Amino acid sequence: SDNDSVQISHLPDALLANVAQFLPNTSVALFAVAFAAPSSSWRRQTSPPLAISKAILFQNEHDERIIAEKWAVLDFLDVEKSLANKLTDDNVAAILTCIDAVNNLQTLNLTGCININGSGLEPLRGSIILQRIDLSPAKQNESPAMEPEPMIDEAVVIPILDSIVDAPGCMLKHIQFPHKWTINRRRGGALDQFLPRYGNLLASRPYDYSECWECMGGLEEDGGHW
Repeated sequence: SDNDSVQISHLPDALLANVAQFLPNTSVALFAVAFAAPSSSWRRQTSPPLAISKAILFQNEHDERIIAEKWAVLDFLDVEKSLANKLTDDNVAAILTCIDAVNNLQTLNLTGCININGSGLEPLRGSIILQRIDLSPAKQNESPAMEPEPMIDEAVVIPILDSIVDAPGCMLKHIQFPHKWTINRRRGGALDQFLPRYGNLLASRPYDYSECWECMGGLEEDGGHW
């Protein structure tokens, strides 16, 4: 009978944690979120993840250094394209909240996430450890001019990037902007105002961040590259 059927949520946490060991990190995070509250509720969530989600995410690891290393990179290229294309801002926010991204995540790649406007990046607000973020939904070997056009919105994302750049101790050093932002860049627009602030941050560091200017490929101002 239906009452006698075994559901995946009835399986022991340890077994689910063992299964998660064979998944890419991004899939592990999606797996963990699926067992918790609906994605939309994570934006309001103030309590820790459920025990089953913690078991999947951290696999009984309690060393904070090891946990931070495990969740230093989140790459949606690891997810099937058909799934990445369907992810919403609520899904992305749930994943970032679930892995405590503001304190752990160093590299984020949003490849395939064409259905988000960027509000799902809110859990990264004020991060000082994020170093690299690729906002382009296109793969490196794909044309950046995508149809339909990705939803990601500079008016939504730039304030989040500003909060990161303004945070004391910010480590951000590489941003890949969506193609549609660069070709539609407006003088005085959100991106146009952000670039000098970001450039000042990079210029204030005693390191060579020439790669960062290259990552803004095509963003020119008076003949120079940002």
